[in-house]
Amino acid sequence: MLHDDDFEPYWLDEKDWLVEVITLPKDEDHHSADLDYVGKLLAFSLITNTRMIAQIGDPNEDCPAYELWFSFNSPENKQRFLDLVRQDGYADPDEEMTLKEPPVLDDLPHLRPLSYVFPKDTMEQITNIAAMVQMSLGATGQDSN
Repeated sequence: MLHDDDFEPYWLDEKDWLVEVITLPKDEDHHSADLDYVGKLLAFSLITNTRMIAQIGDPNEDCPAYELWFSFNSPENKQRFLDLVRQDGYADPDEEMTLKEPPVLDDLPHLRPLSYVFPKDTMEQITNIAAMVQMSLGATGQDSN
C-alpha cells in the first residue's frame, strides 16, 4: 500500500513487535466491546511507553479489520503491557491468536498512527475510552485500591 501522507515511519529499526487484529462491524451494537478494547490497549500503551500504530488489514465495508502493532522499548514495559491486558480480562495475551509476534516486519513502512487509520468518530471514541482508563488506573497501570 502506498501512502501520499508524507509521513516518515521512524519505527523501521524497532524489532520487538506484537500484533492484534480487531474487526469493527459497522453495526455499532456489535462493535462496542471491541472498540472499548482498542481504547484500553491505547491506554495501556501510553502507560507503559509502548508504541501503538496501525493499518487496515481488511477494508471490507461492512466489517473492516484493523491491525494494531505494538513496539516495546524494554522487556519490562512489554511485560507490564501484557500484564495490564491480562488484568483487564477482555483478551488473554497467553492465547495463541492474541497479541502475536508478526512473522515478518515487511509492513512497518505502511503502519501509521491511529488517527491516520481509524475514522475520525471512531478515533474520538478510542481516545475517550483511553483517557477514562488512564484516569481509573491513575495513569500508572496500578490498581487504585
